[in-house]
Amino acid sequence: MPVLDLIAAEKIAPRALAVIEAAPSPGLGAAPKCRATRQAIESLVADQTSICESNGNCENEKLALSALWLLAGELDRSHSLSQAVEATSGSYWHGIMHRREGDFWNSKYWFRRVGAHPVLQQLAERIAVDRKSLESQGLDCRGLVGADTVAEALVDLCQAAVTEKSEISLDLELICWWEWQLLFSYSLG
Repeated sequence: MPVLDLIAAEKIAPRALAVIEAAPSPGLGAAPKCRATRQAIESLVADQTSICESNGNCENEKLALSALWLLAGELDRSHSLSQAVEATSGSYWHGIMHRREGDFWNSKYWFRRVGAHPVLQQLAERIAVDRKSLESQGLDCRGLVGADTVAEALVDLCQAAVTEKSEISLDLELICWWEWQLLFSYSLG
């Protein structure tokens, strides 16, 4: 798993944090499916363990669980949870799930429903910090540094990377990991 550098770890319950830290790096597509991560999440659910550290008072436990299912590569489980939450963050996780499954048009639809989410601004700012480094490795960051364009540009770049097996895949995986952390943290409230 990449480093948790954009999440306040103290917001996450210790068992949930252990699941995140042990999970493999999420890819751009539907894989990897991780049996160990799936089993760890199933254990959290069976024990009714809260994901957040604030005495189970997460702003939206369903969204945090949807995010964990994405780490396990369990897109259907993530989908059923994110789709059930009508808030913009539900649409955001829903858009990420469709991007991961390769349904890029549908992903863009859900990102349009997200609108001006605070995480999009945070993500664009985070990308801008490393823009020179990312561009030196061949990633075109023009659409990624604006809060109003980052979601659609990321979908387009992921689609190109997945279909063309592009060398920018590792950079995109890092950006998607930043996005996951920012949205997960936001989902915890």
